[in-house]
Amino acid sequence: CEQPGDVIGYTVYGNNTTGYPINRNTVFDFGPNGLATAAGLLTGPGNKSLPLYLGSITGSNVAAGVYTEVLNLAWSWDYCVGLGVGTLCVLRDKNLTPQTRTLTVTMTVTNDCQITAPAISFGSAPVISGFATVTGQANVSCTKGSTYTVGMSDGQNPVGVGGRRRMISGTNYLAYDIFKSAGTTRWGSVGAARRDSSTAEINPGNGLGYRR
Repeated sequence: CEQPGDVIGYTVYGNNTTGYPINRNTVFDFGPNGLATAAGLLTGPGNKSLPLYLGSITGSNVAAGVYTEVLNLAWSWDYCVGLGVGTLCVLRDKNLTPQTRTLTVTMTVTNDCQITAPAISFGSAPVISGFATVTGQANVSCTKGSTYTVGMSDGQNPVGVGGRRRMISGTNYLAYDIFKSAGTTRWGSVGAARRDSSTAEINPGNGLGYRR
């Protein structure tokens, strides 16, 4: 599927597993692998439905939008409908002239982000002044071209809204904070306290990745 500038790769499968990919411009036989029987194509007269399964290929980051492609499908058949022994068959139903239809495939990509942030430990020290500054990073991967900001909440025990963050042990508190980059500007959850994607250390810009 594609729209100007971006393409989403996908594969068509013969059943609901990835064991039977149907490659483009290649004949796929539903008979020997039992898929025709499993789909009920050979059980009695009447119209039958042949399910097709599609799976996108992961790994690419594309812009939000509606992606479409029109597939041309062609099929023919040749199978035994009467008494058959080995390779011999009394009556066959076949049409070796391919029948064709079109299939429109549509995928809709919406803006979203994935955030990963490891736990941070200050280690141990006998007094507060013994704790050193700790450096960590938050990794954010967003839909290509999307505009976004990243905020950090005040935690569970802040000194008021937008105040210092605090860890708790019993009835005791230990204040700490999270800052933007290597400076002393607090990283918060609202307004200018959030971080814009254009200020990322790695891949700054809209929907290109983010690291703090």
